Amino acid sequence: VDGNTEKAQRITLVANQNLGIFMYELLVKANSHRQDIVVMQVGEHHLDLKMMRRGIVIVFEALFRLQKSDSVELEGDVVKGFAKVDFVHKNVSFRFSKPKRSS
Repeated sequence: VDGNTEKAQRITLVANQNLGIFMYELLVKANSHRQDIVVMQVGEHHLDLKMMRRGIVIVFEALFRLQKSDSVELEGDVVKGFAKVDFVHKNVSFRFSKPKRSS
């Protein structure tokens, strides 16, 4: 971020934590009608910090698991979440993939 490594690290840390929580809470809310499912963070995520001429754009991706609430095994459908925070256009967008069977 303008050659400032410390500033980039602080932005990355805050964005990584907050976007992960934001996406998790959205997925929990979207599945609140399903009492048999627990949303779990898989622990795999990626954050890309892009410096544009007029500002910063943050792109965040994370994997979540839709776990059966009565299962002790780590199994269930995997959902990929995407979030984009565009400070240039003052816009936040997000979406989730359709659940896919984990292998």
